[in-house]
Amino acid sequence: MRWTVGVPEALVGVAALVSWFMPARPRATRAVEVPATFGLVLLVAWIIELSYGSAVGTAFDGGFVQDRFALYAKSFLILAALLGLVLTDWEIAERPERETSLLLWACFGGLVAASAGDLMVLWAGCALAVVAAGAALGLHFRLVLTGAAALLLAALAFAFVYAFAGESDLAGIPAKLPEGVTSGSLVVAAIAGFVALGALLAGAGLVLRGAAAWPAESSLAAGPVTGLAAGAGAVALLRFAAAVIGSAAGWSPFLAAVAAILLLGGAAGALGARSIRGLVGWLTLAQTGWIVAGIAAHDRVAVAGALFLLGVFLVTYCGVSALLGEDVLDRLPALAGHGTRAPAAAVAIGLALLSLAGAPPLGGWFGEFAVAGALAQSGYFWLLFAGLGAGLLSLAAAVRVLVMMFLSEPAEGTVTVLNSLRVSAAVGLVVVIVGFALFASPLHTLALQGAEGLRLP
Repeated sequence: MRWTVGVPEALVGVAALVSWFMPARPRATRAVEVPATFGLVLLVAWIIELSYGSAVGTAFDGGFVQDRFALYAKSFLILAALLGLVLTDWEIAERPERETSLLLWACFGGLVAASAGDLMVLWAGCALAVVAAGAALGLHFRLVLTGAAALLLAALAFAFVYAFAGESDLAGIPAKLPEGVTSGSLVVAAIAGFVALGALLAGAGLVLRGAAAWPAESSLAAGPVTGLAAGAGAVALLRFAAAVIGSAAGWSPFLAAVAAILLLGGAAGALGARSIRGLVGWLTLAQTGWIVAGIAAHDRVAVAGALFLLGVFLVTYCGVSALLGEDVLDRLPALAGHGTRAPAAAVAIGLALLSLAGAPPLGGWFGEFAVAGALAQSGYFWLLFAGLGAGLLSLAAAVRVLVMMFLSEPAEGTVTVLNSLRVSAAVGLVVVIVGFALFASPLHTLALQGAEGLRLP
């Protein structure tokens, strides 16, 4: 395996350290210097990942794995971090260097989880991302306690699977599980792991939905950092599911029920949302339900759909949560006429909402369609119908906001100004979201290869 496969992780990790110890920049220049400097690092890491990441192999005695799954997941983690970085309004941040460091640490944790070949490495990557998200949210007691509980539960679940299989290597666990792997004890351990990692994945939507209750000292980059932590939880969820695939008959119905709750609960919440952040949070929960549904079906096609949808989710969530920032008042009526005040931002927000709602022909719709087809093949018709109903509710909620932004008159005295870098980044987010629709078929093919990398049936 080429030594360059570890360069993206090294670049992101070193950049996180440099950013943390970097002296404060003058307010007049930091809005451009910080995102431009570290955005360039992320761009280089992303290009290297695409150029050299196709080399397949292992390192560090199997602890580091470079396969098609890792290539796909890491590419979108880095791209999501890049969009989150350049779309955040650093002009009003007290210490943008520290907040950038937290974003980079969360990305680094996701990269570690995506390339994990061992249960301990998988847990370490999630832990690093969760710690970064907790710090970005101001170390609020309830949030810290929830994150710590999820990590503890994941550690216990991983330890039990290790004891049951006598193997911590993720690729070796399926072969080492004894006959009768559907025994209650293993199923309980698998479900515990799914609950812990699923809580990290759903945390993005829950945190943004409750943005009004964030502690005052929370970071401006809290949204993107939380999204990257959710991405780390998602890739860990997919790798863990592949490791305990032998007990799927026991845990699959549980995940299907959780997926239905997320789908219907997220869609209903979106329809009644009164703030733009709340709307994005609820739509994110609904899309999280589709990802969990793909894992519940637990075959290659279903997981490929979930993996494709994960890439769409990461880029869309991190981009739009950063773009909202302080530029959009929290109440939905404040968006009236936003298409006139800030057209680039309004188009980006509108497309992000439609993608999260699963509107055709955007990437969110394509991913949901792929998962829906796999659900039908697996016999989960009731979950498929729940997803279709949730999609209609989510689409109605998104269209309501589009009408406000583009067909309503702006309120008097409301002005939104973005600097040139953030305007360019908003245009970039639009290009990426549209790109998911234009290149959905080849991207889904790559997601299928990623699912093959997990050695799924």
